[in-house]
Amino acid sequence: MKRNQGVLLTILSAFLFGFTPILAKWTYSGGSNAISLTFYRALFSLPVLYGILKYRKVSLKVTKSQWIHLLIVGILGQTVTTITLYATYDYLSVGMATTLHFVYPAFVVLAAVLYFKEKWTRAKVISIILAMIGMLCFIDLSGYISLYGVFLALVSGMTYAFFILYIDKSGLKELDSFKLTFYINLVVSAAVFVYGMGTHSLMINLTPIAWGLILIISLLVSVFAVALLQIGIKLIGSTKASILCLFEPITSVVFGLILLHEDLTILKLTGCILILLSAYAISKEK
Repeated sequence: MKRNQGVLLTILSAFLFGFTPILAKWTYSGGSNAISLTFYRALFSLPVLYGILKYRKVSLKVTKSQWIHLLIVGILGQTVTTITLYATYDYLSVGMATTLHFVYPAFVVLAAVLYFKEKWTRAKVISIILAMIGMLCFIDLSGYISLYGVFLALVSGMTYAFFILYIDKSGLKELDSFKLTFYINLVVSAAVFVYGMGTHSLMINLTPIAWGLILIISLLVSVFAVALLQIGIKLIGSTKASILCLFEPITSVVFGLILLHEDLTILKLTGCILILLSAYAISKEK
């Protein structure tokens, strides 16, 4: 019973993560952009996360060393990842952007092997090869596919790989998950506010619909999806949960086709499948 419940909650979490990019793209027509969406998404989640921490009686204290790690991972990891991924939606379909972002497990493997001297395994080699072939499927020299959009999506994957590795190696993974999310969102909102004001890219005059969608995105991603994933991991384990997380890009592709009428060629579909298989190979090995 608990296993089935864990599977369901993890899939629901992946669905929320995969569906919110559709909402994100809709906010752009209401005056939003990547900078504004990143800032407001992080900012709106803070009161809710703070309330959850107080209700659960989790201490908000962090050490000076933890603050330094939070600043590094918040700015170089989460901030850059979110901005580049949201910016990708201006150049690529939501499904393509989300799937390309999912090359991050391959980047994690490369960093672990090259920098942390982990051993190569057959699954790691297969994962890297599949990811590279999958990425090549999105390279269209005719200009039909934006190479800049592909570049942004891959950057978001690389910085997210850094985010994952840094949390693991810095010891931040020992913090309560909601506490970690609260402080990372606090760093993100502060960093993006400074950048947005300095570059005049932080939009205030949004339509009521855009404001509502951003609020929904913030709650779905930073609160509900995170909570469901944490519960799912506890019930079925991190390995099975990581495999079920592959429903995220699948959700983006499917709803991109249905709601945004996005185009999906055989070549792009092949690239999506190869990248998902790459992520699956790593998840299965672990």
